[in-house]
Amino acid sequence: MSDNPRLEAVRALEKVYRKGLTLDQVLPTNTQPLVREIVSGTLRHHFSLSERIDELLTRKLRSKDTDVRCLLLIGAYQLLHTRIPDHAAVAETVACVRGLKKPWAKALVNAVLRNLPEPTEEWPPAAIYDHPHWFINNLRNSIPDHWENVLLANNSRAPMTLRVNTQKTDVAGYKQKLEGAGIAFETGALPETIQLNTPSPQDKLPGFQNGLVAVQDAGAQLAAAIAQPVAGARVLDACAAPGGKGFHLLERNPSIRLRMQDNAKLRVATLTEQAARLGHSASLEIHQCDSTLAHNPAEGDEVFDLILLDAPCSGSGTVRRHPDIKILRDQKDLRALNQTQAELLDALWTRLAPDGRLVYSTCSLFKEENDAIIRAFLDRHSGDTPEELSNDSATKRPTVSSLAQRIPAHISVHGISTEYGWQSLPTEGGGDGLYYCELVASSN
Repeated sequence: MSDNPRLEAVRALEKVYRKGLTLDQVLPTNTQPLVREIVSGTLRHHFSLSERIDELLTRKLRSKDTDVRCLLLIGAYQLLHTRIPDHAAVAETVACVRGLKKPWAKALVNAVLRNLPEPTEEWPPAAIYDHPHWFINNLRNSIPDHWENVLLANNSRAPMTLRVNTQKTDVAGYKQKLEGAGIAFETGALPETIQLNTPSPQDKLPGFQNGLVAVQDAGAQLAAAIAQPVAGARVLDACAAPGGKGFHLLERNPSIRLRMQDNAKLRVATLTEQAARLGHSASLEIHQCDSTLAHNPAEGDEVFDLILLDAPCSGSGTVRRHPDIKILRDQKDLRALNQTQAELLDALWTRLAPDGRLVYSTCSLFKEENDAIIRAFLDRHSGDTPEELSNDSATKRPTVSSLAQRIPAHISVHGISTEYGWQSLPTEGGGDGLYYCELVASSN
């Protein structure tokens, strides 16, 4: 690790642009705050920064000089979006040329950073909104009345939201601990939700290691308010990692019989570690298995009263936390995700007890991952005769329940009802964009 934060930022960005690595992969948890700020901010404003730089370059930089381009981008970010004095931003960025061992770039970096142009009306939408064209188009089609406000909010920093583990402490007591630690906060969407005024490292949170609290977005915490399993219910949390939604259900209702599963060894390890930290290990089962399989040997013939499916998706509702999505995702990625989403729904539907409920959720804002997936599922499972129904679903037909009445009226999470579900919308200071739909297995 370099002791030069700007040079370290260049190396991290180069891995994103050239190798397609995610922000989480290139920035370890002990990354310096300045490095994290520069890398995240540069990715967040990639398109407008690139537009300014490209206007000044007389010829395109070669692929082997991606590091120089990254240096130009981080320099422009510091000048336009931070409080770092201009002279320091330019001087420190130009000095990084030595670390790149490309002395020819010194004059170029200096000249570009001292002459960054202003935006013009001729800028393409990607540069105006700092999002790729495919993302903008999908958003306009999905939320036509809100797309512009969401794009603007996406370019802000996401808040840090906590979930108090009410099986270990009470909310009032934990708020006192925060006050004692000098951490300012506000009351959040649900009674157990707290939003910090300024993000804090997890290890600085009072009682974090002892499981008193977890970090979980406000939009994700709504899953507990929507699902509300009854006492003793058999609950399956499929695609469970990192576990926030399932753990939250258990903390609200410790009588449920909870099974959590994921298909990746590392994600299962994360579930196991978090369950131990929060004190839930003895209250649930954790398994590694593929939820797209209708009959999994690890499950036997067990059926569930409630299934929570947090499906793999584009993550378009979490761009504030993961600005690398703007660079790494593309329209073509959605097709593969749509296939997985459909397979998961079909398979898990067979594991649902008659009159049971399946809550489908994504952290996406795109209709094609949300309402369109539900519409196609209903088409496949709502035939007029048993022969037209898929798999073994002839004894239960899916119906969609209204979620608007289940969203607490007082919550601070902004959202809208959709054709089949409910969509939270990212706003400055608010939660991420999550979609929820509840399917009920109505008995015939």
